[in-house]
Amino acid sequence: MKRVIREESFAITASTGIGKTTFGAIASLYMALKGGRSYIILPTKLLVQQVVSWLEKFRERMEMKPRIAYFHSGLPKREREKIERGEFDILVTTSQFLARNFHMLEDKFFKFIFIDDVDSLLKSSKNIDKVLKLLGFTDEIIKKASLLLSSNTENPEKLREEIQLFRSTHKLGFLIVSSATGRPKGRRIFLYNILLDFTIGSTRQSIRNITDIYVETIDHELLRNVLSLMGNGALIYLPVDRGLAEAESLVEMIRRWGYRCEIASSSNSECLTKFSEGTLDVLVGVATYYGVLVRGIDLPHRVKYTVFYGIPKFRFKIDPQNLSFQQILQLLHIFMDILEGFQERKKVELLSLRIRKILHKSLIKGSIPPRLQPLHRECIHLISSLLKRRDVLERLKEYPYSSIQIDPEGFIQISIPDVRTYIQASGRASRLFAGGVSKGCAILFIDDEKVFRGLSRSIVWYYPEASFRRIDDVDLKSLMEEIERDRKLIRNIMNGKIPSKLDLVKTKLMIVESPNKAKTIANFFGKPSTRRYGRLSVYEVNVGNYILLLTSTGGHIYDLVDSEGIDGILKVDGRFIPIYSFLKRCKNCNFQFVEGEKCPRCGGEAISKGDIVRALQILVSEVDDVYIATDPDREGEAIAWNLLL
Repeated sequence: MKRVIREESFAITASTGIGKTTFGAIASLYMALKGGRSYIILPTKLLVQQVVSWLEKFRERMEMKPRIAYFHSGLPKREREKIERGEFDILVTTSQFLARNFHMLEDKFFKFIFIDDVDSLLKSSKNIDKVLKLLGFTDEIIKKASLLLSSNTENPEKLREEIQLFRSTHKLGFLIVSSATGRPKGRRIFLYNILLDFTIGSTRQSIRNITDIYVETIDHELLRNVLSLMGNGALIYLPVDRGLAEAESLVEMIRRWGYRCEIASSSNSECLTKFSEGTLDVLVGVATYYGVLVRGIDLPHRVKYTVFYGIPKFRFKIDPQNLSFQQILQLLHIFMDILEGFQERKKVELLSLRIRKILHKSLIKGSIPPRLQPLHRECIHLISSLLKRRDVLERLKEYPYSSIQIDPEGFIQISIPDVRTYIQASGRASRLFAGGVSKGCAILFIDDEKVFRGLSRSIVWYYPEASFRRIDDVDLKSLMEEIERDRKLIRNIMNGKIPSKLDLVKTKLMIVESPNKAKTIANFFGKPSTRRYGRLSVYEVNVGNYILLLTSTGGHIYDLVDSEGIDGILKVDGRFIPIYSFLKRCKNCNFQFVEGEKCPRCGGEAISKGDIVRALQILVSEVDDVYIATDPDREGEAIAWNLLL
């Protein structure tokens, strides 16, 4: 929250259920109290309604009553006109609204914008430019920043100076983006780094309190037994390939078992209110990443467990002669697994590396290089020749982590696990609250053994401690008692009975000597988010139950002055007193000195380590603990002592 008070742009990359959306809502209310206009951009219409409900509840407790506006398809004309006239303090819409109705907002300035789920925003890369315009950046400045994305831009330093001059002389807003994965795609996302001094990272997630359980087959009676043992408060997900018709028949069957149940869909959003109030026992939905029951359901007092009646998966058909690059990479990845010991494996691996490298450069430059077309043809030829071999086809059919079938016409049908949807959906049962992270449970009914193996293998990249347990090996009664204890605590907190002991996420700062060392340590935990404080780069990662910030001093920060005492040492009343000043380095000749503001060798301007110290002082005010981790030698000890002072 201290960063919000200082109006700093930054990214939040954290597990589902950690409270990112709630934080954005509270930050918008704070900015409204300060007289600034806020804009909250969300991935789904249902989440818009939920956030507006939170804001209205918060507003009831405030003396000042911020004007809240939101948009949905059934909005009356007079409400739309309020948005166009700017008669609001907080605006809440979906990212789709921004893409389609930017004309209603383009003449307005927002002091604060919160983007919940940056991946949904990036479905239209033009949304990045639109957000920057709403924050006060002009088309000209955005164009100059775009030029810096190209590696062959002439005079990039001049462009950076012009951008910095604009930022220092114009009224601009600030931006916070959140992501559960931190894997945004596209080159224009780097504009946020150039214009707002931050990048979006990813991290291996650890804040998850869910017991993952599997049932070996799809069976209605087993599902009935699970509901009987676990009780109400369930979200049930069907895979996309099973369809809405099967969801309707499943709801009817669950009702016959004596449970109050409905399908959750965008046209039946009131079912969430009924579920929250306890007039519904079970909700059924489809397991898609932006599905109604997957994104933004924050009902920690009601959602006790999730049931996946079939594995969330992607199922698609591939024509070997008409493959996209994404499909080529997926197939090459499978071939690398199954061709172990074959001479073709090395060629497959090299092709995969070449495609990834060229596609990465294409994202930066914004175009597909012509040389990619011959490579595409080479991949098609290799894949087609491999698929004609009986030994390769047999290995494909036996591949243990995806369900692969080849029909008589030569088309490949592949089913692969949708890991992100499983993580998001199961996370509805484990949410951050004042007592920690609530206990939850996810029960997965297996409809494809190979896809299940793929899911089990893939989830550990997100949660290294995650593992699936057979339902017969779990004491469901004890598990449910633990889940109920947390729900009771949550309800007590919601009723104002706050416990005396809170287990909240802490923030820690580690300072090392070398910038490369700070980046290396941060990369141990995934791809870090990055912020800039002038010349100081700060890496941020999620490490279990705390947030770790890493930065560096870049070596020594002080040295003794020559003009005082003997080599900078004064003797006063029998005591030796060192006189220090910040180290400085000349921009022109790179000469290092201590005294004066200009370079004593060439008279050029200098860069002072005082900027680093002042940036560190700001960082220290954000965190709970500070670790000085300089090198274990004489130089490192001197740097650490100077930092401590």
